[in-house]
Amino acid sequence: MTVLKYLLLPFSFIYLVAVGLRNFFYSVGIFKSYTIPVKSICIGNLSAGGTGKSPLTLYLAQHFSNTRSTAILSRGYGRHSTGFLEIQPDTRSNVSGDESAMYAKRTLPNTHVFVCEKRAFGIQEIIKHYPKTDLILLDDAYQHRAVTPGFKILLTDYSKPFFTDLPLPAGRLRESKNGKSRANMIVVTKSPKNLSSEIKDTLVEKINAQRTPVYFANIDYSSPVCFGKPTDLGAVKRVLVITAIADASSLIQHLKQTFEVVHLSFPDHHTYTDKDLFKVHQKFDTFVSDETAIFTTEKDWVKWTDLPMTESMKAYPWFYQPMSVVIDREDEFLEQLNNYVDTI
Repeated sequence: MTVLKYLLLPFSFIYLVAVGLRNFFYSVGIFKSYTIPVKSICIGNLSAGGTGKSPLTLYLAQHFSNTRSTAILSRGYGRHSTGFLEIQPDTRSNVSGDESAMYAKRTLPNTHVFVCEKRAFGIQEIIKHYPKTDLILLDDAYQHRAVTPGFKILLTDYSKPFFTDLPLPAGRLRESKNGKSRANMIVVTKSPKNLSSEIKDTLVEKINAQRTPVYFANIDYSSPVCFGKPTDLGAVKRVLVITAIADASSLIQHLKQTFEVVHLSFPDHHTYTDKDLFKVHQKFDTFVSDETAIFTTEKDWVKWTDLPMTESMKAYPWFYQPMSVVIDREDEFLEQLNNYVDTI
């Protein structure tokens, strides 16, 4: 443990006591929680930062939208708007937030996408405007105790599991590790492919979730999508990777299997500007080579294409990297979810 973490431990203790009291007050009914009147699934985590909530939310939306009138409700992190909004494919990301903009582009018209800071109000508005809605997916609402979802999925990153972490600010935990007890299932995300059963059993034991089903998930990257100058990736040897997400390590590791990688990172949920675009193109021009391309995430892509200077991007080989989630023991995973959703 670093010296800084030791110094921050007293503040983590204060934070943990405050959050623990808040959770206790909700548990005993002193603080009131809105019970969602339709089927609802919360996708969240105990740790701050990226644990793969967005890919799993998309996975669930795509699975259920064929049989259910499905809606996604997110807070809309990074947006420059407030209140309840319905998001369309052409809604600018600075209005919707990057994740919600991506959800809309990926899932509409089969799934409606909304943002609202106050989840209870947002849910009531969804049902008022779309009374046939019978499933609501709550993105990143595990600590939002003001609403009570019917089913809770807790995610934890394989490389940074919550049981190795400390509460904020010394660590990244938003609440006590005991918060796992509220989960109906736990998903270990960003897991390596072909994990041995011994490693899985060890992790499950450390999670201490003998009574809570634990599943493992890994990321699958499909073919990159060009949205700039058409370029043959077979001739590309180096990629300039531009991200504004909490954790880009999985993408970087994936790209390093094929390319030399230069990574330019912006803060999580950063709103890109024309100045940022100029900076990226200036960096690209230093390579002076036709063997280089620019890569970004799908979540970042929705923000880049909002810029007034998008015409200039057509002169550069821009690509975004789609990703999806693959669930180990997928049949069991879906059976548990389907049993909840189909229960009257």
